[in-house]
Amino acid sequence: MSRQITAAELAEIVKRLLTGDLGQELSPLKYSLLMTYLADTVCSFCGGKIPHLATAMDDTWYVGIHRNKDMPDDGGVWAGYDDEGDLIEDRTRPRNI
Repeated sequence: MSRQITAAELAEIVKRLLTGDLGQELSPLKYSLLMTYLADTVCSFCGGKIPHLATAMDDTWYVGIHRNKDMPDDGGVWAGYDDEGDLIEDRTRPRNI
């Protein structure tokens, strides 16, 4: 029989993977891909797009969220983060990740 996990348990696993508290260290490439894929998944359901892979700057990882037609005018789920950043319309070709 397969293991069954709840939404809260899945959220905990993802949080612990991203914060390094799971005891399973990811290579920088795998970490970048995980962070990018997770943000892209949220974009698929809530609006926005990810044109570039997540990158580390000054020991902190970032992924850029750009506006698309599916994002609410107020920024939706992304509105409460990075007050200095803009949710600009990205006119580059979307990345196939």
